[in-house]
Amino acid sequence: STQSRAGVQLRKLYDLGYGIRLTPSGSVNAVTRLQGGNNFLANDVRWNNPELNRSRLLLEGGLNAEVGRRTEFFGGMNYQDDGTDDSVGGEMGLRLQW
Repeated sequence: STQSRAGVQLRKLYDLGYGIRLTPSGSVNAVTRLQGGNNFLANDVRWNNPELNRSRLLLEGGLNAEVGRRTEFFGGMNYQDDGTDDSVGGEMGLRLQW
């Protein structure tokens, strides 16, 4: 399937000194499925789900924390609403350079 995504992202870098930099961010997006669907055959009955071709709202927020030149912590949350089902997700991680 093919999807398009259009939105606005805001982020701001804060240099706290001592090699610590924080970057909070947030975005608001509209996501639309352009092509594809959910068609399948079971017991000689064809099923089609046209509900997949709708737009949905995607909200995201996160924070990156750089500590020194080689270490970065990151985390974020997202929320999706397609009018029927809502979902919430998130991630956390650590990036190390060597």
